[in-house]
Amino acid sequence: MIFGRLHKYVAQHSSLSDDDFGHLLTYLTPKSLLRNQTLPAPAQGCQVEAFVERGCLRIYSPTQTGLEPVLDFAIEGSHRLP
Repeated sequence: MIFGRLHKYVAQHSSLSDDDFGHLLTYLTPKSLLRNQTLPAPAQGCQVEAFVERGCLRIYSPTQTGLEPVLDFAIEGSHRLP
């Protein structure tokens, strides 16, 4: 199941039924990212919330000098707003 970890996460944090979870899935779109690929930023006209099924996301904020200080990580089984 492509949303296996998400289903487990939702089950642990809510009382959502399997039918309701199935309805929730109709609003979600799975997306695979390549290494160093970025999620669309809200400034690019896209609002996203990411749930990490596999791998890790690095949340950073580029500086004017080109540095990319890490603000947080999103690991497997967690979610973050970019």
